[in-house]
Amino acid sequence: MVGAVHGCGTGGYKSAYHFTFPPPLSRSSGSNVVPVEVEPAVAFSMQLRQLRLRSRLTQKEAARRLGMRSLYSYQRLERRSNPSLATMKKVKTLFPEFSLDSVLGS
Repeated sequence: MVGAVHGCGTGGYKSAYHFTFPPPLSRSSGSNVVPVEVEPAVAFSMQLRQLRLRSRLTQKEAARRLGMRSLYSYQRLERRSNPSLATMKKVKTLFPEFSLDSVLGS
């Protein structure tokens, strides 16, 4: 899985980083953009969070729509986790644009 890290700062010193996932459709260029490979568990969590935020859902609302009993269960998905196939299917149903191919680096 590859994303892009944008450095912010002055001169050659990068004081802060912003991770963009999924990677931009067009290839960015410049000294402040670096491709970064991430593990599938991290890519899953990042894509899930990004889709939830785009949908303007709270974690609590996303958990409810996924049929989870607790907010904590959902919060674990937005951290590095190893979701079951059943959970991935529910996520794909809630967020049809969710891409397992991009999570797995296919």
